[in-house]
Amino acid sequence: MKNIALIGYGVVGHGVADLLSKNADIIAKRAGDQIRLKHILTARPRADDPRQELLTQNADDIFGDCGVSVVVECINDLDAAYRYCRRSLSAGKHYVTSNKNLIATYGVELTELAARNSVALMFEASVAAGIPVLRPLCKCLSSNRVTGVMGIVNGTTNYILTQMKREGRAFDDALRDAQRLGYAETDPSADVLGFDACRKLAILLSIAFDRYVRYKEIPAEGITAVTSADITLAERLGYSMKLIAMGRLTPSDRIYARVSPLLIPHDHLLASVDDVFNAVAVSADTAGDVLFYGRGAGAEPSASSIVGDVIDIVTSGRYNDPVWREDYRPLLPADENVGPLFVRASLPEREKLLQLFPEGIAAAEGENLGFITTPGLERKLREDIQAAGIETGAIWRVFSRAEDDA
Repeated sequence: MKNIALIGYGVVGHGVADLLSKNADIIAKRAGDQIRLKHILTARPRADDPRQELLTQNADDIFGDCGVSVVVECINDLDAAYRYCRRSLSAGKHYVTSNKNLIATYGVELTELAARNSVALMFEASVAAGIPVLRPLCKCLSSNRVTGVMGIVNGTTNYILTQMKREGRAFDDALRDAQRLGYAETDPSADVLGFDACRKLAILLSIAFDRYVRYKEIPAEGITAVTSADITLAERLGYSMKLIAMGRLTPSDRIYARVSPLLIPHDHLLASVDDVFNAVAVSADTAGDVLFYGRGAGAEPSASSIVGDVIDIVTSGRYNDPVWREDYRPLLPADENVGPLFVRASLPEREKLLQLFPEGIAAAEGENLGFITTPGLERKLREDIQAAGIETGAIWRVFSRAEDDA
């Protein structure tokens, strides 16, 4: 029998405890041993909780118990998670976390600490919750050279953009609906400004390229300035607008990474990923393009990945993989990509745009013009538009096949 302890008993923590109970027979069969939840650390234990005998407010009950081999942490607090993680790994206990901020911030230190102590640090649920993507990157695609990662990794923003497309809602209205349904926090800034996606992208790229990527250096452009007119015009031009986290390894061994709204052609793998669903497309030299799709948030999807990590630890006995080491190389500038741009402007600007981009394509909606330029270096395109005196309401990136294959 393997004893595990749970830190955090909120929505996800309850999901983990419920899954361990509900599927105990399946889990035991897959793990080759029974997995027993022995302690639950919570700040607010309830007297009527059916797991009352497991609840504790004292972390020493977990870390002082030599019978506990795996610690599962499901809390949002970065500082507390960091302390618990270091304490667990230093005590020779495996650690499973869903805290993306923890891994994105302290990944180098913690993976090295886990390796020194011959224990595992697992974090599948930190990116896209129930979608298995990190483990396949580490294992199934380990013989491949991964050249690019591109995905929708934030369900809140994807739901908002979907509502703006389907219902013609303004951003603020769609955000309030997401908050009402529990998809968005009271303070949604981490989601709508792109910071949440940056953390997840940094973890994905660090694994894909075996080189630690600092999430704070990834340029982030959120969706707060996206209008329903942008989305309508994009649809008329054959594109869907999504908040995309993407990174690629260039031939010069540099990493280009970015989180920003992007117009994606309707025939692209990610174009039909709507509502709160997530998807990650990985490009590899041998496997080709691989898509991982599913629910990117919620108690049950997160619990699925967390318990999957526990089973992996019990069955494989393997120690930390990956181990990130500080290998700092600055990311390529955000405007160094090559491709077309989408310009929203007033109808009178059409002639100026056509003079500058004779092969550009346009669509109109009321007084708004949507115009897609010919491909070029993004920095140069923006400079040319400004130099031509074109008044723009917004400029967004457009997916480029050439960029995707770079």
